[in-house]
Amino acid sequence: MKKVIHSPAEMHQLWIELSKSESVLFLVGNLWSGKTTFTKWFAEWLWIDPKKVQSPTYTYVNVYDDKLLHIDMYRLETFEDLIEKWIMDLINEYEYVLIEWPKWAEKLNLEWTKTLYIKKSWDKERDVELI
Repeated sequence: MKKVIHSPAEMHQLWIELSKSESVLFLVGNLWSGKTTFTKWFAEWLWIDPKKVQSPTYTYVNVYDDKLLHIDMYRLETFEDLIEKWIMDLINEYEYVLIEWPKWAEKLNLEWTKTLYIKKSWDKERDVELI
């Protein structure tokens, strides 16, 4: 699925559609493309206060209300970092997992995972593709 999103409201609607069918998603996109905003909407769907959601760039991992695991692999340098920081163990404990910058995706052994590519094309426009 490929589409151009013209507004935050359209992106929110896309998220509603995805949240009904996906519990594990890889989120790929440039800085400020909307990955964390997307995570806020997913959290809201799980009845988690979206104000709690923050980018885990420096913490690597955020857990929201023991329901949603939010990982950012941007600063991780090796697959071994995932193991040493117990991130691999966490991935297997949660039903809902969103991973930004999913390095080493093939080594994660996650079934039924899809990747959402988000590209900021204009101020409020995003090109998205779900694979």
